[in-house]
Amino acid sequence: MTQVGTGKYTYELIQGFPKLPAGQSLGIVSTVATDSQDRVYVFQRTNPPVMVFDRDGNYRSSENELEISGWLP
Repeated sequence: MTQVGTGKYTYELIQGFPKLPAGQSLGIVSTVATDSQDRVYVFQRTNPPVMVFDRDGNYRSSENELEISGWLP
């Protein structure tokens, strides 16, 4: 197990995270963010530019799906 950081800010590598939909791959990732519901937002320099995963790495949606649902302007 790979861990980085110290104290309150200790992180570990989880193999197989995230679980991408069939036929999808990550491009160059520029930023990763989380929200209060433990969703993980991956911002990448390819389409879709934003992919959303739950805390276990399961794919939940992409920027295109968020726009359709009205979550993004």
